[in-house]
Amino acid sequence: MRAHVMVLAVAILAWGCAKKEAEKAPAQKAPAEKPKPKAAAADHGDAAPLGDVTVGGYTFEIARLGPIAPGVDGAVTARAKSSPQGRDWLRANLYLWAEDADKKRLSAPSKAIVEKGRLHMHLSLRAGSTAPTTLVFRLREDGLDERVRMALRAGAATTGKAKEHAHEKTPHDGVVARLGSSAGWIELKLHDDKGDLELWVTRDKAGKEPFDLPLATRPNVTFIDREGRQVTLAPRNTVKNEDEDGKPTLRDGKTNYFIFPGETGADAAWLKGKTFESIVTVGVPTEAGALTADEFVLQPHTH
Repeated sequence: MRAHVMVLAVAILAWGCAKKEAEKAPAQKAPAEKPKPKAAAADHGDAAPLGDVTVGGYTFEIARLGPIAPGVDGAVTARAKSSPQGRDWLRANLYLWAEDADKKRLSAPSKAIVEKGRLHMHLSLRAGSTAPTTLVFRLREDGLDERVRMALRAGAATTGKAKEHAHEKTPHDGVVARLGSSAGWIELKLHDDKGDLELWVTRDKAGKEPFDLPLATRPNVTFIDREGRQVTLAPRNTVKNEDEDGKPTLRDGKTNYFIFPGETGADAAWLKGKTFESIVTVGVPTEAGALTADEFVLQPHTH
């Protein structure tokens, strides 16, 4: 009996000591929750709705990202509320620019690209230009070339904080466009000081894999906004066909590099100047047939 009492006493004493130690120990904190990642900010600034516009049978909901003001790299997005039957609005050949009250163009046309599930168009007004009052949307599709103007409400263009946006770097500081549906890519570069053109044809967008063609190949460029005027490009020479950096581009009697005007004596004065701009298409004859690049806006590389 006495032994049982002693065991019970020892157990009670141990329990009491454990309780005192537990009371002394600091309270255990619940593990801290990891902070939730912040939503990525828009490249150009916060979105603000501008209204709807109907062009070429599409009705688009328009919004701006950041302000639309001189010297600012802004952007406009479009999301279709309705589309012509059988047409994918994300493939719409849509362009945008801004005008002032006198219908003077304040920015170069910008072709829509798909970004974050919407059509995205840059809108960079020239520094020192007048205030924008109108957005002009131009749709070119299946022979249709339609322009529609959207008036900007007072203050709708200039409020909001602008943010920097990194533009895509191209291999030679020209404009890159897809050639055919999947055949390759072209890069076209216009020099503002001489009005000369350089064209590279490649298998990949990065311009690392040449799409070599016979030396007799004669690509052409059509300037849609210059009454469809067309120029023909050719290799610089048949020895090495160097580019303007002196890099040879001749391989096994073929090349992927072509220029205009070269030594042809053709007039290139109309292509000169820092403000030149035009929607263009590039046609490239290949052994498998003629290929046409996607339309794009050509602006010069300035010196």
